[in-house]
Amino acid sequence: MYKFFVLFSGRIVGGGRALADGVDCSYICDVAVNPDFHGIGDGTEIISNLIGTSKGHKKIIFYSVPGKEKFYSRH
Repeated sequence: MYKFFVLFSGRIVGGGRALADGVDCSYICDVAVNPDFHGIGDGTEIISNLIGTSKGHKKIIFYSVPGKEKFYSRH
């Protein structure tokens, strides 16, 4: 339902999506940023936008690969 991308010089360097039903649940998943662009806030901006567009849902659920929980827990 929602998707955001980060562009640098016309190429996609990051993106993420939220699968949502419009009412009850929004599942934030598949957030990825090119390793060359880590640490400059692109992932945080993607997450913030996905959370913002998911605000009307009763539940917002994050899916993450093992080892990335610390990143998501800040949000």
